[in-house]
Amino acid sequence: MMFGFGKKVSLEGLHIAILTTDGVEHTELTAPWKALRDAGAEVYVVANKLGTFATLRKLARGDDIPVDATVDEVRPQAFAALFMPGSTRTLDALKKENKVLDFIREFMKSGKPIAAISSGPGLLALAGPLRGQTVTSSLAVREELQRAGAVWVDQAVVEDDQLLTARGPKDLKAFTKKLVPHFAQAER
Repeated sequence: MMFGFGKKVSLEGLHIAILTTDGVEHTELTAPWKALRDAGAEVYVVANKLGTFATLRKLARGDDIPVDATVDEVRPQAFAALFMPGSTRTLDALKKENKVLDFIREFMKSGKPIAAISSGPGLLALAGPLRGQTVTSSLAVREELQRAGAVWVDQAVVEDDQLLTARGPKDLKAFTKKLVPHFAQAER
């Protein structure tokens, strides 16, 4: 990706976790994933169970995605950044698992960059307090974010310290454009 005066932002050498599971919105997963790989990042799909899961394309079954590791098998310390794509199905499946919330909680405490889109920010609300942090998301998780102490705004993309959040698929282009520079802040 090109930013500034033709300088390419590189994520070379960074290991990035994508935390998701069955029913994730296809483009919310694949467009950011491609942008991260194109910038040189090593991207790993981390889920609550091993195997493969299916994406959703407008509520129809999409592609099967292989899982690289489960949250039981990896530690946040192995990754420079965390991305959480959304769908209410994914949120409903992941929020029931303490090990998933612990994984996110450790990322939040570390100060490492985190990005989430659509209902993905709802996992942030469940993992820990968001005292005064400004975020956006799908309307479905707005109240959860506010109860967790976040300041919710109706904007396409919001960057606040370690967090980058977006409302949903219609904001995917703007989100993906900010994702690589946001993750480039990670310690190498």
